[in-house]
Amino acid sequence: MRVYIQGRKVRTKRLVNTMYKPRLYRFSSARFKARSEVEAKKAEEEAKSSLLLIVYLLSLLQSSEFTLTVL
Repeated sequence: MRVYIQGRKVRTKRLVNTMYKPRLYRFSSARFKARSEVEAKKAEEEAKSSLLLIVYLLSLLQSSEFTLTVL
């Protein structure tokens, strides 16, 4: 089987394997500024979600419905 993409011959020896289970490469920007912005945004979201969890747990502790028993 001969396959040409943009006028170049494609090696088809392992073509079936690569189409069956393609590899996934996570995209990361080559620019340091873009990567740092994404990481900062992710850190802010994690901090916000952990803060909400702490507030929720404190509200449960203060409510009369929840009792904490330590063994």
